[in-house]
Amino acid sequence: MNVTVKGKQIDVGDALRTYVNDNLGHVVKKYFPNSIDGQVVFARDAHTITTDIQLNVGRGLVVQSHG
Repeated sequence: MNVTVKGKQIDVGDALRTYVNDNLGHVVKKYFPNSIDGQVVFARDAHTITTDIQLNVGRGLVVQSHG
């Protein structure tokens, strides 16, 4: 699965990219073995950091999460 990790007003380092790729890839393959790609966006908003995740898991299904 191809995962793109981006940051809005925040620097996303190699360690965070590797952590997201390893852990998200492992969890997604468990439930969606034929997943296609994903996008993870970290954004800084005042004193908080939010994360938006969008996964294209195949068959026209898109899974989205915000936290």
